[in-house]
Amino acid sequence: MSGFSDEQLAAIRAQFPALAAADSPTSPTSGYIFAENAGGSQVLLSVAEAISSYLLTTNVQMASYALASRAESRVSHGACAAAALLGAESPDDVMLGQSATQLVFSLSMMLETRVLADRAAGAEGAWQEGDEIIISDADHETNRGAWTRLATRLGLKLKHWPVTRVSNSESKYAVTLDPKVLETLVTSHTRVVAFTACSNLLGAFTDIGSATQVVRKVAKDALVCVDCVAFAPHRRITPRSWDVDVAFFSLYKTYGAHVGAMYVDPRVKETQLARLNHFFLHTPHAPPGMYPFQTSSVQYELNYSIAAVADYLVSLGTAKQVPSKVDWNALFGRASSEGELTALSRSEVDDALDAAYARVAAHETTLLQVIMPVLLKWADKGLRIVGPEDASSDARAPTIAFVLVDAQGNHRVGTSKAIHQALVRSAIGAQQGHMYAHKLVSSLGLDLADGVIRLSFVHYNSADEVRRTADLLTAIFQTLV
Repeated sequence: MSGFSDEQLAAIRAQFPALAAADSPTSPTSGYIFAENAGGSQVLLSVAEAISSYLLTTNVQMASYALASRAESRVSHGACAAAALLGAESPDDVMLGQSATQLVFSLSMMLETRVLADRAAGAEGAWQEGDEIIISDADHETNRGAWTRLATRLGLKLKHWPVTRVSNSESKYAVTLDPKVLETLVTSHTRVVAFTACSNLLGAFTDIGSATQVVRKVAKDALVCVDCVAFAPHRRITPRSWDVDVAFFSLYKTYGAHVGAMYVDPRVKETQLARLNHFFLHTPHAPPGMYPFQTSSVQYELNYSIAAVADYLVSLGTAKQVPSKVDWNALFGRASSEGELTALSRSEVDDALDAAYARVAAHETTLLQVIMPVLLKWADKGLRIVGPEDASSDARAPTIAFVLVDAQGNHRVGTSKAIHQALVRSAIGAQQGHMYAHKLVSSLGLDLADGVIRLSFVHYNSADEVRRTADLLTAIFQTLV
């Protein structure tokens, strides 16, 4: 599968107001390079229009009258789109919330409430003190903090899956998560295994299938929770094929609004989670899906806007310059009140999303092959890639972190900040610090305040933008090292 032609990339960028402004010679942000997409992508115009439309035309509560029914259909439209993006069998297996962090915290509270009830009832198979939770050192704090606190509250043993050096590299910073290491950690007492599909700092893809196989061989009923926040902009989320129980991502890092989406395996929902919503939603007659389990209602206008992201991604796979509006409700057998929607089968949606991400991967290889050789040329001067040094999109996303080290291999504290300041002065949006991967940066012996420099590109970045960034970095390095 090929990537995007110049014409196709221009059409893609035109759908993002911030990118269109950067491409305009008369804009105040003309020439600006958005290279901090792992922190938050740019938003589609169609997403902003969807939010505005909902608030201005259907901003009512759910009820049994015509306008309220249309509002409810729109909320369902977004939930069904989220289910398609998460590879769920039903939108009833999807929980939506204000952020990925909030969703994981809510999940931990559902588990805790159920565990305490099971312990009090003396239920067979209840989690006991001394049982284990495994978290990865490569993760954003979203998929660490909630589990760390849960372990403390329930008297569980917390284990860490450390990063290890990539076999073909001599650099101590060229690390990733190796499922073989997980084999030494999982026992019959393991209850939760939480790890990232793609590190938001290392940019490395985790072998999810192999990791899950390791868990299932020893602790078949352990809950496997995968953070896909840094993965979703680059590759398709397929939790059922991975055999994981929970997978989540953030729409605001995938071209949408500030809302999170989480797949929860229906078996886990029924056997391991407690309902946290109002007491009258705890009965057998409560609404289906995740609503009785959540602590509150959903953000209606933001949920509706998820459909615009899904429409856009489908259009990437079908090579349509103007995305069609898909009938996401119909995809799951629900009635829709929206007009002029395109009916697609599940296989058509799956094929389109597969094709979209294949084209994204091909384009990302082009971007990586521009930037990685330039960075690696400075290895003898102390530049170290933090993560795989591979320029193939099979191994990594174009989320690239690096540091400068001295002759002894120690972090030259202050250089990350200096490089970052030089980049932003030249209208290149980058980031510097620990990126909320606090444990990872600490474990590598890097200064937490200075941290790494991170460049994070996505499919709407052009090879020319990456080349301009590489040229500027070369000039910075010439003065700094």
